[in-house]
Amino acid sequence: MTSEAAMAQIRRIEEQVAQANQRADLMKSFQQRVEELRGTATSQRREVSVQVDSGGRLTDVEFTAGFAKLSTQEMADVFLRTLAAARKDAAATARILAIDTFGEDSPVTEQLLAAYERTMPAAPEETGAPPKNRGPILRREL
Repeated sequence: MTSEAAMAQIRRIEEQVAQANQRADLMKSFQQRVEELRGTATSQRREVSVQVDSGGRLTDVEFTAGFAKLSTQEMADVFLRTLAAARKDAAATARILAIDTFGEDSPVTEQLLAAYERTMPAAPEETGAPPKNRGPILRREL
C-alpha cells in the first residue's frame, strides 16, 4: 500500500469516526428530549385532565367538580379515554422529535418509532376490547 493510499484510508476512517460521534450526539440529545416529553389531554367536558410521561405512565391528574357528578362507570370511562388521549399526544410528540432529529425517511426514525409503539400501552378502543365494568369502588393506591 502506498503512503497516498494509506493516507486516504486514514481519512476515511476519521470521517467514519466523526460520523459515528455525530450520530451518538444526536441520539443523546433525542433521548434527553424524550425523557422530558409529556403528553397531556383534557376530557371533552373538562372533568379530568391527565399528564403522562414519554412511556405513557401517569404523572399528573386533575379532577374538577364535574367529575364528582358522574357515575362511577362514567368516571372510569372518562378517565380512561382521557388517559388514552394523553398517551396518543405523547406518541405524536415522540414521532415529531424523531423526525426532527433523524429525518422522516431515516431507518433510525423508523426503528425508534416501532420500538416506541411496542412499549406504549394501547388504549382499550385500539385493542377492540370493550371497556371493563370496574364496579362502584374507586381506589387510590399510594
